Amino acid sequence: MKWPVFVLLLAALFTCAPLNARPLLLEGGALPIEAQGYIERLDDPDGTLSPEEAMLAPRWQALPGNLNAGFTDATIWLRLSVRVPASVVPTWALRLDNALLDDVRLYQRESDGRWSEQRAGENLARPLWPVDYRSAVFPLRFAEPGDRTLLLRLQSKNAMSVSLDLEPGQQFSNHSRREFFAYGLYFGVYLLLIGFHTVFWRMTRAPESGWYLLYVNCCVGIEVLSLGLPQQLLDLPVSLSDSLLGVALALSIPIGMIFAGRQLGLPQVYPRLQARLAVLCWGIAGVAALAVLSGHYGEGAMLSQGSALVLIPFFLALAFWLLLRGHRPARYYLFAFGVFYAGAVISFMRNLGYVPSNVWTNVVSPIGSMLHMGLMGSSQKTENKAR
Repeated sequence: MKWPVFVLLLAALFTCAPLNARPLLLEGGALPIEAQGYIERLDDPDGTLSPEEAMLAPRWQALPGNLNAGFTDATIWLRLSVRVPASVVPTWALRLDNALLDDVRLYQRESDGRWSEQRAGENLARPLWPVDYRSAVFPLRFAEPGDRTLLLRLQSKNAMSVSLDLEPGQQFSNHSRREFFAYGLYFGVYLLLIGFHTVFWRMTRAPESGWYLLYVNCCVGIEVLSLGLPQQLLDLPVSLSDSLLGVALALSIPIGMIFAGRQLGLPQVYPRLQARLAVLCWGIAGVAALAVLSGHYGEGAMLSQGSALVLIPFFLALAFWLLLRGHRPARYYLFAFGVFYAGAVISFMRNLGYVPSNVWTNVVSPIGSMLHMGLMGSSQKTENKAR
């Protein structure tokens, strides 16, 4: 092959590659259709591009999985091509799994060439969302078979970890009702746990029970706000919900550290270390909370989550060291906290952009948290009975 021909073919290949992204075939099924592997990403640092300008921009990049951009001030565009067969149901729902996105806009080109827009996100009042759900959901209607291009414009001061899925509209309605019921059971168990241990603490006045209650309330608050359930049910404004979440993340550092240290028995073996760590963690929490309340949510959240990622391996290493020295509380600590720490680390690293966002990294934290709280609840009852 002559060099000029080879160069022209190579140039055509690289030029056309972004335009020939695989369309996602919409087929009915029992499970939602995940869009990972079919999504393209475009960064818009100034947030000034129109849908037409974004569509024609040359900087689109195919994503191997879901979007996982961490904390960013840039506007991010996502492009998804779907193929609608003739036999498919006409009404679908496009769901974004991240409930903390501030501004989400879906653009579709109409038959007359103009772009239609749907909006959701925490900056928009809940009654104005297209679908009443905890995260952004957009109804789609395909009147005719063929290929369609969906453009999403995303902005958020929270971590930009997003996965997309599509399913028929009626199927989404059924799934959302079952999901709401499941979350009701899940957090109902937590409420029973909190109520029982509140009564138990009031009766015994044991310090360990008091710290356990603070610990559980903080963890549950972070989890429920991250899922977007209070925002949906109570129509919380983003200024309040983000402040509550950011401060809860900050307070989780000293509360979690003090509770973990007491469970590990640090006040007995290393009292100075426990006291100094407490002072350090309260200082970090104060700085992170002030950053959140002063309008620097991303910086405060990154400080809180980054501190947790440092403290967790430190405490695990310390527990291993004490276990080797025959310290009995270290064995149970490694068992009970190891499950929780694994879920928390994966969740934080997903938020910071180090691990992909998918169904497993999204559910590992709630599962680990529930197992951990159950183990810690039983240990609190045993310890207080022993006293």
